[in-house]
Amino acid sequence: MTLVFEGKTRCPICNLVHRSMDDLIGFPAFKSNAALQADVFDLINDTAVHRSCLLEHPDIVEAVIANPDIESYFKIHLSEFLSEK
Repeated sequence: MTLVFEGKTRCPICNLVHRSMDDLIGFPAFKSNAALQADVFDLINDTAVHRSCLLEHPDIVEAVIANPDIESYFKIHLSEFLSEK
């Protein structure tokens, strides 16, 4: 479970501190067997990320969706989260 402490937790992509009104998605703690994408998964493992940061880094989203070790319900949630306006 990702814990976010307002004013203390930082987005691993932009390094800005999360505020209460930020649009965030929390990633679970997971391990990946995909050695080529290890840096991507290390970046988002067990943390919260801004929607805007994910939209600017489609390689992260593609890596998560393509990874067979990540539960399908999370992939669906991630896709829906990014398509909301």
